[in-house]
Amino acid sequence: MFPQHKYAEKSVLGLAVNEINLAHKVAKLHNNLFYEPKNKTIHLALVKSVLENSGLDEFSIVNMAQAICSEGRQIATITIGDMIELQDNLPANAQLPAYIKMLEESRSQREILQMCSDTAEKMQQRLYYQNEIDKIIDGFKKRLFKIKVSDERIANQAHIFATEVVEKMEATLKNGCQDFGIPSGFPDFDEKSSGFRGGQLIIFCGRPGMGKTSLALDICTHASSPKPGCGFLSYFFSLEMSSEEISARLLSKLSGVNLKNLRTADLSEADINALSKTALNMVNYRLVIDDSPTLTPATIKAKIMERQALYGEKPDIIFIDYLQLLAPSQAHNSREREVASMSRDLKLLARELNIPVIVMSQLNRELEKRPNKRPIMADIRESGAVEQDADLIVALYQPFLYSNNENDQGKAEAVILKQRNGPIGTVHIVWKPETSSFAPIPGSGFEMRRNNQPANLKKFFQDMEVEFTNPQENEKVLFQQTVNDQDLPF
Repeated sequence: MFPQHKYAEKSVLGLAVNEINLAHKVAKLHNNLFYEPKNKTIHLALVKSVLENSGLDEFSIVNMAQAICSEGRQIATITIGDMIELQDNLPANAQLPAYIKMLEESRSQREILQMCSDTAEKMQQRLYYQNEIDKIIDGFKKRLFKIKVSDERIANQAHIFATEVVEKMEATLKNGCQDFGIPSGFPDFDEKSSGFRGGQLIIFCGRPGMGKTSLALDICTHASSPKPGCGFLSYFFSLEMSSEEISARLLSKLSGVNLKNLRTADLSEADINALSKTALNMVNYRLVIDDSPTLTPATIKAKIMERQALYGEKPDIIFIDYLQLLAPSQAHNSREREVASMSRDLKLLARELNIPVIVMSQLNRELEKRPNKRPIMADIRESGAVEQDADLIVALYQPFLYSNNENDQGKAEAVILKQRNGPIGTVHIVWKPETSSFAPIPGSGFEMRRNNQPANLKKFFQDMEVEFTNPQENEKVLFQQTVNDQDLPF
């Protein structure tokens, strides 16, 4: 017999009957928390009663269970006697969370035992090749880390969600600030997008050489930096560049040392000092880099779950460079379907983890044939599903790469082609080729944004302009210890 907690199941359901507040909380639980067939039936009837705003007394629950049976659902029969039995020796209402935790623990035990049993049965069937064993191990790991994730969401009436939105806005305004989401480091862009928010799939696209990876690193670095309003845990998955190449770009951007000189080791003493201080500084950036050359949306999710299990940390935002180098979780007979499947999986990942997922994407060659090379939505490779799934699509454009006009040098545009909850338009930014990075146009939108805030917010925006100071020499020991502590596979 699988592990179960009979008294906890009985107590949770008993507390929910006739207590409308507790009933709504218990209705959000997954049905597989209950092991006893009758308890599973009672919970299913309770969920349906909550959704339909029907009665929550013993008779109503029994009638709802009978209605479910009449629909052809295979559930155990319950009686009034079963419902009355739930009311015997009930704990206090305040004990409900403790008993729910007991159910979650017993459910986890059952799932682990079932997983081990399924794997053992499969491994006993025949001898497997190494690549088959690797797939079995990957599947085992995915199921193992999935046990830690429980989805307690439930469909509800619109006014409940609307009330939650209003309450959140009131709390935000009461604290004297506006909710801008995760900032990009480009104030004009944040004015249009209101920052990156949980559940969003964001696409940054462009032709080769336009700076997609550079822009992703700029945003990633800013979001993970120790500056006020930042400090978000950021994961950067790079399928195109190695971690060494990414680190070189980060060092060049943050230190101001020319990237070409850094790569060729043509460095002055001042450059070496700047790079050393920057490297020490980066211990304060909450940035994780994974340069695995073969990734699928499923393995990205598994890696996040694995790191969450090992270190107890969940990313606030993830970056994937880039879409066309991802492998599909399942093979399809056309590339368009593969991209559609990956796009949908990434959107579901953003929703499930409630974080923004920013993905780089290539544009096709068709725009090279047009007189006007500025990108449009149809230029995205295999664009149909991407256009549909993405909440925000931004195309990068550098006119100098096509015009060779000296007046266009350093000019760049982030063209917002689609935004599900905001305006579209063009944001002008600056390209800095010496450090392979972008920067906002000085004084363009930042002053306006700061001056339009209430007085208690102006100091916050002034603080954002203060650069993070370089660490002292005696911090090198702490830096080395931190690197050693975190020197584990992702």
